[in-house]
Amino acid sequence: MNNNQNKNAQRLPTGPCHSNNQFVQTQCMGISMTNINILNFKENIIDYLENAINSNDVISVNTDIGNAVILSESEYRGLIETLYLSSVPNMKKKLIKELHTGLEECVEFQW
Repeated sequence: MNNNQNKNAQRLPTGPCHSNNQFVQTQCMGISMTNINILNFKENIIDYLENAINSNDVISVNTDIGNAVILSESEYRGLIETLYLSSVPNMKKKLIKELHTGLEECVEFQW
């Protein structure tokens, strides 16, 4: 790592979801996340995007002005769907109830 990269790495925010390293795998609210600084991301953008798409890796890119999170389109769509379902009145209660339903109580769905 050159001096400029080291200087940038030292300015990264710290906390439960951040690191002072160029690359680190962390857990944040139960979600595995790769934390990198902007210089590392710029140098390896194709690799990080492929990891996000192929492995559903969530990547936090740390910059001087704030952080950005990169995730695959499928992860994004899943989050949006979860937010929508959570916004429907009583949906959370119904989903939790159905999670505890035994297989013998289920009916096979026919297309």
